[in-house]
Amino acid sequence: MKRSITIAAMLLFAAPAMAQDNAEVLSRTLNIAIADNDLKAIETMRSDGVRIPDLGENGEMLLGLAAVNGTAEMIKVLHAIGADINRPDYRGYTPAMLALEAARIDNANTLKELGADLSAVSNDGYSAAVLAEIVGAQGFDGGARDSAAFAMTTEEATQILLLASEFGNRENVELALGQGADVHAKAANGWTPVMLAALGGHAEIVELLARAMSDRTTGIEVPGDDGKPFDVVQAALAGEGQGEREKVSATLDVLRKDIFGGRFDAGRVSAYRKAARNIGYDAAFIDRYFPGVDEPEFLPPLEYALPVGRPADKEGWMAVQRILKDEGLYSAGIDGKPGQGTMSALLAYLAPLEALMAERSEQAAYRADTQGREGRGLRYGEGSFDLGEFDGFSRAGYTRNKILYNPDHATFMYNYALADTGENIKTSPSLVQSAQGRLQRSFTLPLLDKMVRVTRASNKTRIVITDELVEGKVLHQLEIDQKNEPLRPKAVIE
Repeated sequence: MKRSITIAAMLLFAAPAMAQDNAEVLSRTLNIAIADNDLKAIETMRSDGVRIPDLGENGEMLLGLAAVNGTAEMIKVLHAIGADINRPDYRGYTPAMLALEAARIDNANTLKELGADLSAVSNDGYSAAVLAEIVGAQGFDGGARDSAAFAMTTEEATQILLLASEFGNRENVELALGQGADVHAKAANGWTPVMLAALGGHAEIVELLARAMSDRTTGIEVPGDDGKPFDVVQAALAGEGQGEREKVSATLDVLRKDIFGGRFDAGRVSAYRKAARNIGYDAAFIDRYFPGVDEPEFLPPLEYALPVGRPADKEGWMAVQRILKDEGLYSAGIDGKPGQGTMSALLAYLAPLEALMAERSEQAAYRADTQGREGRGLRYGEGSFDLGEFDGFSRAGYTRNKILYNPDHATFMYNYALADTGENIKTSPSLVQSAQGRLQRSFTLPLLDKMVRVTRASNKTRIVITDELVEGKVLHQLEIDQKNEPLRPKAVIE
């Protein structure tokens, strides 16, 4: 109903344009009506005096539109009011041929019943009979076809092979191969028959094509949108068996056996696992076909919300105090003066981050040690001095210094690559500890355009705000008696 109202409105405002033979308005209106099977709109146009079949040389192919987007009922109505049942489009395709090309066999049969001419040949040499062969429609060639006597050029056979592979028509795949079709040919998007068949989940077709392929490493991938290869396995996953996941399983079984020699390329398994997971395949399916370990994502960012890079003036310290107050750590007034209350709240805020940074840095080092590899672009690996999260050769998250690491003496140095939010950042967070003989631990982070450092000994804790990383001028400080234990973080085995 709502589309009929839309069409009526278009007709109302288009009335002057109709008088001027405005084919553009008619085109939009008719497209909507035909796609929605809105017979009432067609009748409205007729009652308003529109000669629907008379749209001029470059007007809409009414029955061509209906053949692809409409219904049998709409086709019959348009035919009854005089639409040309055999009018070809710019490629020489008649409505019946368009219906077959779109696999609308129902509409093709309706047009045949209405007397459509099935002998027409398109500009590229196709007839209704050939198109019917591709989509598996019967009765468009005037009788049974003797396949052995049905000769076609290599180009025609190859085109049929591409379309039949996509539609999953085994008979026509065999016909095309028997007529010399190029099994390594590419469709307009670069996809080969085997990739098209895999996309549709047509395992039998994939098996047929694999047997016909002289080189099974050719034509099984295309460049993806991200520049990385997108191959026949990913095509099968992406197609989801047209809604039937068992077809995907059958297709992958054939691909693994007939294309990949019994085992998928180990170098591609990680990409397959990621693609399958993103599409929504369950873990059991993924592990069955692509056993392995997923490339781990980066660990969560350090939960450090204090401002970095802005001046340590009154407004800057007020911003710090507001955050500390929101955390329930600061109860005094927001005055922008970093006194004892502010320093005490800062210490309480930073305390849990020490253990958190140690645990995550150790986990990152474990991942790099067990799963990372040297090379640019890896998420976990090692640099000259560090082991952990990397973007290429640059630190991108938690890392552990390889030189200063001695787990027997609880000695370590961890670093975290904090995002640069200002030009005055002097360093990213670092955590250094030595517990050989006596505890010494230092946790240093940027704060405003200064540095905050928490140092811990066995019985004392000190927090200072300085201008420089290395013992510069102390601007603010607080020292308290406190018993401290060494941190001994351990990675969780994954």
